[in-house]
Amino acid sequence: RCSGMQQSEGEDTSSQPLVRVPPASINLLEKLGVCTAFALVDDELAYEVNAIPQQLLIPSGHGLKLLDLCPMYDDDDDDSEESDSESLTTRRNRGRSFDDSDSDSEEGTQPFHTTLRQKILKRRVLRKRKVTRPAKADETEDNDNESEVGEGAFEVQFEDPTWWQHLPALKCIGLSCLALEDSKNDPINRQQDWFFSSATPMSSSKEYAKLSLLNLITVERKSQQLSALAECIGFNEEPNINGERGDLSPFEVQMRLQVIDKSLFQERLSLDSHERSSEQARWWGHLRADATCVIVKDNRTGAYQLLTVGDPHVVASLCNEAWQGEISTILPLGQMDRQTIADTSRNWKLADLDVAAFGYAPVPHSLEKRLKEEEYREQVFLLDASSSQSQSVQKDKTASRDWTLIRNQVFLGVLGSLVVPRREITLLLGVLADAGVRFVYFSPRNMRRQKELASQMGIDVAWNCAISLRPLDAGEEDPHRMVSTYADWDVNAKLPHGVDEVRRHLEEVDNVPLLVSLYTDTTKDRTKDMLEVFQEYHDTVLAIGMAHLPRNDGIFAAADISVGIDLLSDKRAFSPEEPQNGKVPPLTRMMAAELEFVSAIASHSCAFRCSGVPSLSHLSSFIEQGRAALEAGTSAAVFLLCGSLSFSFYVLLSACAPSTTVPHVPSIGAVVYLQFLLPLVGFSMAFTKNDEEIMKQVPPKNDTSETFGRKEGFVLYQMVFLKAFVLAFLPQLLHLIVFGELVIHFEPDLIEEECDGADQWFRVIRCKALKNYSGPARISSGIVVFSVFVVCSMVSSVTFVKRFDPITQQKPWELNRSWVVATTLAVAITSVVAALAAEDGTGSALPWYFYFISIILPFVSIACNEFCKKSEQTREVRAEKLRRLQFETRLGAWSPK
Repeated sequence: RCSGMQQSEGEDTSSQPLVRVPPASINLLEKLGVCTAFALVDDELAYEVNAIPQQLLIPSGHGLKLLDLCPMYDDDDDDSEESDSESLTTRRNRGRSFDDSDSDSEEGTQPFHTTLRQKILKRRVLRKRKVTRPAKADETEDNDNESEVGEGAFEVQFEDPTWWQHLPALKCIGLSCLALEDSKNDPINRQQDWFFSSATPMSSSKEYAKLSLLNLITVERKSQQLSALAECIGFNEEPNINGERGDLSPFEVQMRLQVIDKSLFQERLSLDSHERSSEQARWWGHLRADATCVIVKDNRTGAYQLLTVGDPHVVASLCNEAWQGEISTILPLGQMDRQTIADTSRNWKLADLDVAAFGYAPVPHSLEKRLKEEEYREQVFLLDASSSQSQSVQKDKTASRDWTLIRNQVFLGVLGSLVVPRREITLLLGVLADAGVRFVYFSPRNMRRQKELASQMGIDVAWNCAISLRPLDAGEEDPHRMVSTYADWDVNAKLPHGVDEVRRHLEEVDNVPLLVSLYTDTTKDRTKDMLEVFQEYHDTVLAIGMAHLPRNDGIFAAADISVGIDLLSDKRAFSPEEPQNGKVPPLTRMMAAELEFVSAIASHSCAFRCSGVPSLSHLSSFIEQGRAALEAGTSAAVFLLCGSLSFSFYVLLSACAPSTTVPHVPSIGAVVYLQFLLPLVGFSMAFTKNDEEIMKQVPPKNDTSETFGRKEGFVLYQMVFLKAFVLAFLPQLLHLIVFGELVIHFEPDLIEEECDGADQWFRVIRCKALKNYSGPARISSGIVVFSVFVVCSMVSSVTFVKRFDPITQQKPWELNRSWVVATTLAVAITSVVAALAAEDGTGSALPWYFYFISIILPFVSIACNEFCKKSEQTREVRAEKLRRLQFETRLGAWSPK
């Protein structure tokens, strides 16, 4: 498993290896090397936990005013210089649709944006501010160091340079954001406090039930987009002259009120899974309050304020007036404005925005007296907004039930926050696109909700953009289907709906469904079926999902390679706390070993199990290493094949030699070459490093029905045959010189008597008297020539390190140090064995041109192999261009049809 991808300094990694090697039976490297589809099956891995403030709707003197916000980017980004040189007008107009209204126009009123603008067009790094968490007195020093500094919200800024004119209206919103976020309790701590308090005797079962319900519903999560908006307005949480809490120091939270709406709750229960927004899906399974009211005290003046943040429908129903900060006036909230707020909120929600509305009310003096009493401080109440009397569930019966203040608030504005993709996913998409691996995103939401997030990821949402896997009945229409547009014309082409229709479309029409990167309305079973469809059409699928979900087991088992991402054990998300004040953590808290066990069981089909979201950025390196290993292994296999074939040709050509004596092939040398030297150099070639271009090539599909492509096998066999033949033929020519010279040197009497005193090697080799000769000249010549053959074979392996790249372009000795050592060792062993096995005086008996030819023979073999490689390279480049064209096209193989 991939554990500890982001190790903290000083952490012991000896007991946690980075990668636990999977079994060889899954053919990991072969599958990674030809991976053509990258499937993301869980939404939690696709988008950030915190949204980015996008648009703010506030009352003004000319009606409702829409202010746009844009994210800020890191200065270290590659495009920072370009972005700095861009004008603000260019950034604002980039990606703006023609029907969008300009929030900075002279009217500045309705109608406003019904279609959100895509602000993140480049894959740039969003800037997060660093926040300092105050250390607790009872925490250990180690815990202080670990949790002192963390990542805060995304930094944003107003696009309108004159936004400061709306400060009177924005100040109340910023204070509401800070007060709400500052007073939120950690869900884990709240559950722990409830666990300890529940041990006390309850007066009645009804009161116990109310308390349990209260603690269950009032669990809240930090919304960093509210902090980002407050900072953008000008509030500062860092310690300053006001106090340790910055600008919030003069304000003290006195009471919290959680507001629920039964109608909204029933509506959420009736929602189908594909209609949920990202925020609803994140909180599904939990009971949440629809609005939260916080009563704060201004210690400077002693005044109390009621601040409310929640669902626009609930907050608008609680407000009777609107604050117009430009003219410092409170006016009634008219029916037209209410309708505008409702329509805008609905459109934002359909575009998968996280929408929150703001309201406030000054607390009257009659209620201030009660709030000053100690028993009502830091109380939490639960109110029903759908009830006309606003009955409350309270912890104390003596508290007042008169909450008319809640229904007489002043409306401040509505915030729409954009859900953005994770930084790791955004960067990964660019790498996969260059590598020719199709990114496939399976989302449980419908097309309209998912379009904006997919667009930010970089997925094309224009032509044939998405396929819904939810089957439709005969004649049924999908209201969320995205209609493609070209210029001013609607494209009537409709993609299939459901897995069965996808199969039918692939068989009868074209392969467009396999070219789509976004699948919506998915379930785990539909996702599994779609992965099988990809495999039926020869795609090698790499599936990425959450490791702790048992529902992913079928998907992990169906995919060719699966990677489980373990989020529960991510220390930055869920850091275990030490028992405080002698208290034992509650039973609801899971231990690290339990989380490890759950993830291991649920992801038992995964080849890797990585810890934490940052490990997503390492997934491309898996594919890169797999491709490099597959390419190196293929090169090694071709070299072993060529070396074995060249030895066969060497033996065959020995029997066909023009000399009357058959050349000697040393049996021990043949065994050492085939069983030791050839595997030594061949296996060392498998350690070749990957080059820069390996992740810019489109891999071929894994079609098991075809071993080779068109003429691919013929070209491969032709090149291997030619390389092997040349390697075996050249040493055979050298054998004639060696044998003739050694016979003259070792058998002068025999030459004088039987060969008419021949004194030249080319005359000796045709002497009929040497037909059955087996003396030292024949043995030594066989050893010397076979040694030259082995050296040529080892040296010419330099052309096999990179099969298609010339050695002048990719230097093999720089890509593979192991091969250099293995080749040097093989040449040294061959030279030493030849020197020891040959007869004494063999070296001095050979002429000078023998050594010259022996030196140039390896280079001749290299030149011949490089010449053959040009033909292979031309064919491979052409095939790769065709695969790139097929990968980047959005039309089917047989479209139109």
